[in-house]
Amino acid sequence: MMKSIRRWMSPDAAIPGAVAVKAWARAAGHTVHRLREAGGHEGVVVTPRAESPRWRLEWGTPQRSYFQVCELRMRGELGVQANLQMLLITAALMQRLEKQVFEQYTEDLQTHIDAQTPEEVRWLVLLRKLSGSHLGALRESFTVVGNLPAALSRWMSPELLGALGAARQSWLDDATDLTIVVQHRRMTLRMAMGEATPERLSAAVSLFEMALREARTVAERFASAQTEGGASTIPSLWSRSVAEPVEPPAA
Repeated sequence: MMKSIRRWMSPDAAIPGAVAVKAWARAAGHTVHRLREAGGHEGVVVTPRAESPRWRLEWGTPQRSYFQVCELRMRGELGVQANLQMLLITAALMQRLEKQVFEQYTEDLQTHIDAQTPEEVRWLVLLRKLSGSHLGALRESFTVVGNLPAALSRWMSPELLGALGAARQSWLDDATDLTIVVQHRRMTLRMAMGEATPERLSAAVSLFEMALREARTVAERFASAQTEGGASTIPSLWSRSVAEPVEPPAA
């Protein structure tokens, strides 16, 4: 009982680093809330200034089992409905997930991927990879998969590839796990961030905003193509997104 009271009185104590995230957000003029979810996830929610691109940032206990430290999550809306499934994932995380899936399903004698498997893992198995020639020097650092190769190549524009290359040379090292998922109306970034510093938070936001701008361009292009051509021919693997809502909780 006393432990619960102490945690209520000092909400940052349970997650070292929350104070730093709040300080960074307030210095940038963002709005800050405390995150408490039914699944036991705790942390900080940040929403941007009105003039910034609209997104929601969460930092705290991980929602994905493959993160062993605190997780940074960012979500933004594409603005249009486009039947897209696209994933960018760091190479080291991809290799680890593929190994885990192989071991799990061979040991259990299972030949299917069930609904409990994270969507990132399902997509690695079911969707097509962007060619290494398009990724160029980044082919050893990232894998990109999707349900429509033309959309993938447009998303991985020279501008976004340049931002990814700059990130790899500075703050996004080989040991940092990261995924960026585009699905229907939304883009979600997840990355391991045990130590949330102002520099890493600002860099992650900049990368997210660049990826979101390029994803919006792709979504608008393919939403228009679907409208002009009638029913979409892009395969849909799941009937609805499992991403969490973007609206911030009450303060």
